[in-house]
Amino acid sequence: MNNKKQNSDKIFMVVEELPCRGHNGYSTYNRAFLDYFLTSGKEVHLCVTGPRLPGLVFRPGQQLGSNKPIFHYLHAFELGGFCFPSTRAAMLRGVYASLPTALRVRLQNLMSFRSSRKRQSGPPAAVIGRRLDPAESASIARRIDSIAPDWVFVDTIFRAGFIPFLQSSPKLALIAHDVFYQRCQSIAAQGIPVTPWVSAEDEAASLNYFDRIVAISDDDATLLQALTPSSTPSALMSPLDVAVPGIPTPNPGRRVLYLGSRAHHNIQGLQWFLDEIWPQVLATVPDAALDVVGSVCDGLQPSPNVMLHGRVDNIAAIACNTGFAINPVLAGSGLKIKMLDYFAHSLPCITTDVGAIGFPRVSPSPIRISSDADSYATAVIEWLQNDALRERARSILPSYVTYFSRENFDRQLASLMRLDFAAC
Repeated sequence: MNNKKQNSDKIFMVVEELPCRGHNGYSTYNRAFLDYFLTSGKEVHLCVTGPRLPGLVFRPGQQLGSNKPIFHYLHAFELGGFCFPSTRAAMLRGVYASLPTALRVRLQNLMSFRSSRKRQSGPPAAVIGRRLDPAESASIARRIDSIAPDWVFVDTIFRAGFIPFLQSSPKLALIAHDVFYQRCQSIAAQGIPVTPWVSAEDEAASLNYFDRIVAISDDDATLLQALTPSSTPSALMSPLDVAVPGIPTPNPGRRVLYLGSRAHHNIQGLQWFLDEIWPQVLATVPDAALDVVGSVCDGLQPSPNVMLHGRVDNIAAIACNTGFAINPVLAGSGLKIKMLDYFAHSLPCITTDVGAIGFPRVSPSPIRISSDADSYATAVIEWLQNDALRERARSILPSYVTYFSRENFDRQLASLMRLDFAAC
C-alpha cells in the first residue's frame, strides 16, 4: 500500500450543518473530529448538506473559526469568498437566522399558535433528523468520486443516503452520536409521534454500509454492537475543550444555567421544568434565577425569574455567574453534550435518568439524578440554599472530566484510523 493511503491524508466529512462549538450537541461532537483532522495536517473537505445557514450572506471560515477546510455546500454557492443561499429552503432559513432574537421569538410564538389551532388532536411530531433526498445524495457521491478521499466520515445514519451512489471505494466511518431506534422508542413511549421513524432493522441496515462505527459512549457502542454483531463499534467520548478552573469566586449567588437547542427533547424537558419544578423552587427560594441559553429560547414563553439569552458564541460570561446547571430531559437517548459544556465551565448538574445515560457512574459524582418533579425541585432547592453541598459536587469535576480529555479522544481516533488501514 502506498504511503499516502497509509497516512490517510485526505478526509471528506459529511455533516448537516457547520460544526460550530456550542451550537448544539452534534455540532460540538462533529467539531472534535474536524479539529483532530485539521491539527493532524489532513486535507479536509467539509460537505454541509442541510439548508440551515447562518444568514443570507456569510463567510463559512469566519463562522467556523477556521479557513482550513475546503467547504462544499449543497444549498449555497460561493462568490468572492462569500456564500449565498442557492435553494428556497436555504433562503428562508437564512432570512430567519438574520432576524434579531426578539423577532425570532415572536415568529416562533405565532407559528406555534397557528399550528396548535390547525391540529385536531394529539401533540406535534418530534423531528429527530433529516434524510438526504436523491439529488443531494447523488451530488455528494459525485464530489467524493472526484476528490478521491482516503476516508469519508458521515454525521449519523441520516446522511448515509449517498453511499449507494458512490463509484469509488473510500473507507467509510459513521459518527454515531446517537442510537436512533432507541430515541424513537423513548419518545413514542410518551405518546408523541416521531419523524422520521427509525426501527432497529432500519438502523442495522444503515450501519452495514460502514467500515468503522464510532459511538459517543460505551453504552451506545454496546447497543450498536447488538445491531451489527459482525462489527466492533468504537466508543469515543466527546472531548472537553475548556479546562475546569476549579471553584470560582465570588459566590455565584442563586443562579442556575440551562443550555439547549430547539430539539424536541430539550423543549419538552425545559417546559416540564418551568411548569412543574420552577414554581416549587421559587416558592422556597424567591430570589432564584434561571439563565436559559441557546435556540431553545425561540418561542419560549416568559416565566418568572427566567432570563432568555438566545444563542451566544461563548457561555463563559453567563456560566461564571451561575452556581450549577440543569438538564431536565425526559426522553431521548445518547450522551447529552450540554452536560460536557457545563462541566467545562466548572458547573455540576442536576439531571434525570435519561440525562445521565452514557456518563460514567462513579461515587461521589458531579451529577445528581432526580427523575420526578418533586425530587427534582428538592435537589435544586438544596443546591441553591446549601453552598457546601453544591461546592462538594463542583469539587469532583477536575477528576471526573479526565474521562473526556482531548488527548484521549485524539489518541483513540488516530488508533482507529491506523487499525483500519493496517487491515487493508
